[in-house]
Amino acid sequence: MIATRLRPTPAIAAHLNAIVRKHYDADAGFLHPDNLRASQIVSYIETLARLGLDCDVSWRSLTEGAYPIDATQKHLDLLTEEALPLAEIADWSDQEPRHNAVILLLAWNSD
Repeated sequence: MIATRLRPTPAIAAHLNAIVRKHYDADAGFLHPDNLRASQIVSYIETLARLGLDCDVSWRSLTEGAYPIDATQKHLDLLTEEALPLAEIADWSDQEPRHNAVILLLAWNSD
């Protein structure tokens, strides 16, 4: 795994915190892949879309405490001002996010 800790821009930080707060009490596997509901995925996708983000490839990683965003340069640029170009981090195209490349919003989990 290659991981880099990034600080979100002030403009997007409040929105990311709202995602975390919305799902904080998702205990007992509420956002666990074994019982994740389609409506929860749709809600998460709609929230990301309002921010100009998506999880079209990475949605399978959605659980309480880990909120996936597809790893593209556009998304990194929206989220943080300190991101390295993806081409310097790993060998994949900005146009084709891969299943194993993901930006994760990591948060406390209530379990």
